[in-house]
Amino acid sequence: MLGDAVYIGNWLVGTRAIFTMSAHYNIRDNTVGIASEAFRGASLLSITIPVSVTRIDTFAFALWTNTQTIYVQGRTSLPAGWNVSWRGGNPRVVWGA
Repeated sequence: MLGDAVYIGNWLVGTRAIFTMSAHYNIRDNTVGIASEAFRGASLLSITIPVSVTRIDTFAFALWTNTQTIYVQGRTSLPAGWNVSWRGGNPRVVWGA
């Protein structure tokens, strides 16, 4: 991976550089939120969202395609604090990963 996520406190607010399409990224375990468009167009193959994330804003994964996968740990459906448009794209989502 050539990039890294940018945090303000325990909120993931964006990415600092380009990710490679062959990379998987694990969001830090103590992360509580993911800001709007934080991973917009990121060229990751997949990402894992830990159970500590209680809020995701709109279009956090905008422009993601069905060739990309989001693994959501410890949850089987959309949590109340996640915006209904949190994906903003069409990635595959694996609940309870």
